[in-house]
Amino acid sequence: MTNLKKIFVCLILCLITLGLACCSNAKIDAPVQSDSVVGNGGSAVVKGDYLYFTNGYVSKTSITDSNRGNSYVNSALYVTKLVNGELVVDDNGAIIDYEMIFDKISGFEQGGLYIFGEYIYFTTPCTQKNTEGEIANDLLVFKRIKLDKSSDVQTIYTTKAAGDKVQYMYYSEDNVVFLLVHENDGEDINTLTRFNIARKVTSALVDSDITSIVLPTERDNTEQATFLNGRIFYTKALTEDESEDYEGNKMYQYNVTSNQINQVKGTTITGTQNTYKVLAFLNDTLYYEMKDDIDTCIYKAVVTDGILGGGSRLTNSATHSYTKFLPIKNTVRGLDVLVCATSSAVHALDSFVPSVILADVANTLFVNDHYLYYYQNDNIYRVILDGNDKGVTEQLTNFSSEEVLFTAGIDFDDKYVYYYTKIDSGAYYLHRTDLTESDMEDFYSHEMVGVYATADIPEEE
Repeated sequence: MTNLKKIFVCLILCLITLGLACCSNAKIDAPVQSDSVVGNGGSAVVKGDYLYFTNGYVSKTSITDSNRGNSYVNSALYVTKLVNGELVVDDNGAIIDYEMIFDKISGFEQGGLYIFGEYIYFTTPCTQKNTEGEIANDLLVFKRIKLDKSSDVQTIYTTKAAGDKVQYMYYSEDNVVFLLVHENDGEDINTLTRFNIARKVTSALVDSDITSIVLPTERDNTEQATFLNGRIFYTKALTEDESEDYEGNKMYQYNVTSNQINQVKGTTITGTQNTYKVLAFLNDTLYYEMKDDIDTCIYKAVVTDGILGGGSRLTNSATHSYTKFLPIKNTVRGLDVLVCATSSAVHALDSFVPSVILADVANTLFVNDHYLYYYQNDNIYRVILDGNDKGVTEQLTNFSSEEVLFTAGIDFDDKYVYYYTKIDSGAYYLHRTDLTESDMEDFYSHEMVGVYATADIPEEE
């Protein structure tokens, strides 16, 4: 056998070996265009009968060279077909029929999947070198690929600021997909940019020098960003000339539909010289902080017919050290509160006096219906936010030896909560718990959502 033939045979054997862990024999079809989407923005998203998911978690700091091929198979992007809405798994709990559609890291600190039309959109860490000759793995790269895998992966944008200094969101208007990216490195970069995503991506600077901004906190489970109401709110400092005569700052509303910016509060529009900071935005309600001559308080204001109304005060003072804000509305129950977390407690703001929801826990995850979900002792809990049972807590999971990564990848699509769990090999794989189970005994069960790399397949007992 010639050397060339030997090399060829070795390559084939390597591909087969890798294939046992990295791709199924059957090619997975794509959903039809009219299928509905559930879970946009999370670590897993469903379109029709097809589940697209980030297989596992790998820290972006682990990338030292290429982020390519099968080196990061356990955190690549996969698809599987559901049967009656359920996963089809083997004896180890791993998915049987699946296909890898992106062979680089998609499950990491700033991961997130969105489906619009015939494309899936995702992020991956940058693998290019910076000016110091080091891999710039702290930067984000936005990409997309067709659901039927008929096109190459398209790069949309690579951030200039580190991923933990970036906020972003996708939305669709008249079947055109847009990406909004706010970057603020605290030094030279502070921009809000809109990308029009087509065969050729175009970008336009929306504004710069932003002091606070909120993108909608309500994760939309469809292909349309209906919860946006077409608005983004942010604040800016006064110009140098304005600062000579005034104090305070300005608040702006950016209408993503009309691509128009209007000042809505602050110096030179109200006659007052207050300082604002936007905190959260849900449906038609903006929560913000306002500092005047007397105090600093938290307010909420409702958008009516495109106009931001006057604010109603929620606190007597903002000397609270709140670091996280989770608005929740449930019109059926009449629940309308802003959940706020400090470093050691959780409060609910719906009147002048904050009510204590959790006195010794601050590890909030998300809010839904009339519950706040949080983690404690490596398990998921929830607490009721209203009614006679307000403050009552319930433990939902009972992980014994599993180690759950609660600081990245936590995601809830109104049915499943997704999270990364460390297995015996030390690798993290995506798991999920159905929080709508009706036949649970003591705790909700959990299942793996993923494909084991060869080295991570559990040993038979």
